[in-house]
Amino acid sequence: MLATARQTESARRFLALATAAAAMFLTSQSVLGADAPVNQGIFGPTWIYGPLYNPPANHPIWNPAKIKRLNNQETVLGTVSSFSLTNYCTVAGRTGISGSDGTWTEIQHSGLDWTQTWAMWAQPCAYTATTVPGTRIAYTLKREIQKALDGGAMVLVVPTVDSAAEAQDIVDMAYFPPIGHRIYGPSQAAKIYANVPGGYRETFNDNLVIITMIETVLGSQAASDIGSLAHIDGLFGATSDLGNFSGFANPNVDYERLIRNTYDAAHSNGKGACTAFGFRGRTYATPPYNFTYSFDCYQN
Repeated sequence: MLATARQTESARRFLALATAAAAMFLTSQSVLGADAPVNQGIFGPTWIYGPLYNPPANHPIWNPAKIKRLNNQETVLGTVSSFSLTNYCTVAGRTGISGSDGTWTEIQHSGLDWTQTWAMWAQPCAYTATTVPGTRIAYTLKREIQKALDGGAMVLVVPTVDSAAEAQDIVDMAYFPPIGHRIYGPSQAAKIYANVPGGYRETFNDNLVIITMIETVLGSQAASDIGSLAHIDGLFGATSDLGNFSGFANPNVDYERLIRNTYDAAHSNGKGACTAFGFRGRTYATPPYNFTYSFDCYQN
């Protein structure tokens, strides 16, 4: 009798515990169902991105330089090489055939630092319906690219790009996920573009302009591969450094072959063919390479 009573009590307790456990399981499944993870298993390249920074369906383009590139219109970048709030506004406000769709704030060959550059870009004249801040950075380090973009640059000119792999690294460093690996944090850029349609973070990837400079023999050889990459907007045939690196001066035919190859690579890939403003309408009249260029992207 005593053993039977104990068995009955044990069975009752087991049943109670089992019932409670089942209730807890069902409750947890209900909660999980309301917020079940989209990504299952081991994290990896198949990660499905969440909607936090999805761009609006119409993908608004608010960068005037990007608008012109998408419409295959001539794009001009006005050069700023010294610190002057007044002069920056003068260059940014240029209109007409040599007007500034963006600036070419010269970091590579000037004494400008990022504190000075950010101060110029923070002015109301820097971002308007007709112009945006832009820069040629000094080198392709993540820090340099991050400083440029966090300060407000929406046109990024990168010097001495010699391969498609290097160009892809630039894309990876410049673009936000899911395209690239740019870190998102408080920045001056978020303030400058606080009121752009669709939001700065959400629409940045649609509005950035990247121009790779082709300055070496290797770069010219790789120009077609560089131009074939998504998210590269233009190839810049460097008028001085193609001579510096090749040993042939303009208008020598060997020099001409290098800049022509860059030009052809840009246009065959639907990208901007960029160069110095002095080469606008350039004609090379020496057979068999006689040719009239239609560059559509300039530094001025």
